[in-house]
Amino acid sequence: DRNIAILLYADDAVILSRTPVGLKRALRALLQYCNNNNLSINYEKTKIMAFAKKPKLHSWYLDGHKIEQVNTFKYLGVVFQANGSRKAHGEHAAALGQRSASTIINFFHTKGGHYVPAAIRLFVAKSLAQLLYGSFLGLSASVSCFIPLETVQSKFIRSILQMPRCVPNALLRLETGLIKVEARICIASLNIWLKFNRFPQGLAPLILQDTFSSTWIKAVESNLHKLG
Repeated sequence: DRNIAILLYADDAVILSRTPVGLKRALRALLQYCNNNNLSINYEKTKIMAFAKKPKLHSWYLDGHKIEQVNTFKYLGVVFQANGSRKAHGEHAAALGQRSASTIINFFHTKGGHYVPAAIRLFVAKSLAQLLYGSFLGLSASVSCFIPLETVQSKFIRSILQMPRCVPNALLRLETGLIKVEARICIASLNIWLKFNRFPQGLAPLILQDTFSSTWIKAVESNLHKLG
């Protein structure tokens, strides 16, 4: 028997390992488990990602099937990159948010649809939710990762208010009562950090006891220091 670090959700499974040798052993153990329990593996959808600043490319095989090593992978709606960057997820979230925002704008400009408060509520409920999904994971990312998200919100406000480009984004947010997307991400991250500290239930709060130096926790603490 071999203990395997694994994340399970519905019919998806993520196997974790610190070394290529350890991952190959875990894959063999998974294959044996599936064979013993009459389970089949979707080899076409099975991917491997090595997290590193400059990931090395390895050859992976499972039961004679070649497994592709990828640099980006979407899991539960969040796009992960092998080098740890959040750029790909930011672009993915921005594309989804822009698509729904465009739909709201098109409806807003139809006959009888010119009601700004309703358009804002729709944007917050749909588009903004898409922009923020999984975004708190990238709190430690560079500011440039937030630019596509901010652009979606600014373009939406500018469109429904019919404002020219010379009007500052800050003034648009002030008029509609919205705040920067980056600020919302910081607030969401802080709320999660507070839950870890004030309501230590389940496995998630154990991250605070881990000896691993989390850049996410450092980013939250840095924001707290800035606020005083």
